[in-house]
Amino acid sequence: MLKIKNLSFSYGKTQVFKDIDLQIDKGINILIGPNAAGKSTLIKSIFGLLNPKGNISWKEKNLQTLSLEDRTELMVYIPQEDMTGNTLTVFETVLLGRLSSLAFKVQDKDLNAVMNALITLRIDNLAKRRLSELSGGQKKLVSIAQSLVRNPEIILMDEPTNNLDIQRQLELFDVINKISTEKKILFIIVMHDINLSLRFADNLIIMNSKGQIEKQGIPENIIDEEILEKVYNIKAEVYRINGRTMIWPEKSMEYSIKK
Repeated sequence: MLKIKNLSFSYGKTQVFKDIDLQIDKGINILIGPNAAGKSTLIKSIFGLLNPKGNISWKEKNLQTLSLEDRTELMVYIPQEDMTGNTLTVFETVLLGRLSSLAFKVQDKDLNAVMNALITLRIDNLAKRRLSELSGGQKKLVSIAQSLVRNPEIILMDEPTNNLDIQRQLELFDVINKISTEKKILFIIVMHDINLSLRFADNLIIMNSKGQIEKQGIPENIIDEEILEKVYNIKAEVYRINGRTMIWPEKSMEYSIKK
């Protein structure tokens, strides 16, 4: 279990979040909330890119005492930005994920790990293609493949559906769901699309504009009109259709469109 206790972080005098308490056990965990709520800063803090105050532990081990090498073996962080390295092929790019175990030469186990990851994500047909030739959705899958070859226990993703059309968004989350189920990897994902989050999250974490955890739990149990108005300052209807929960935003409480 990932445990976060009394976690606080500031950029200079600007408080981003304060006294965050959170326990995350398994599955797909999605962080939602308004802009500047501290979602991206939180997952960067978990990974170790930032130095917050408080405690972060995994399976009772204090992550903040781990070396960078040990922490990056345990977890992977996939940022919003697409991968770079246009001269590399997909296979070479994914192989870089094995960098810490390559020693002085590439071994058969490294090549097998790369091919297995590509097959798992159904992109083995792209192995010889260069990154510059790929779409945004394909690059996201390559990023995940590079993560898988390291056999992480946790994958952190920051807005992975940015710039993807609805088909690619669904395909991406189908892959994430498959990996989470089959490989028992814990995912923590920052998202803005509430309906997509409601569809795929095992655990939904809602942050408010003050950088606090407003609610956490099974999506259909915690999302309602009241929480949407409180956190997002909007009027919205919540529907339960064929066992799924969806929201229909009506209007902002701060601005109105005059006809």
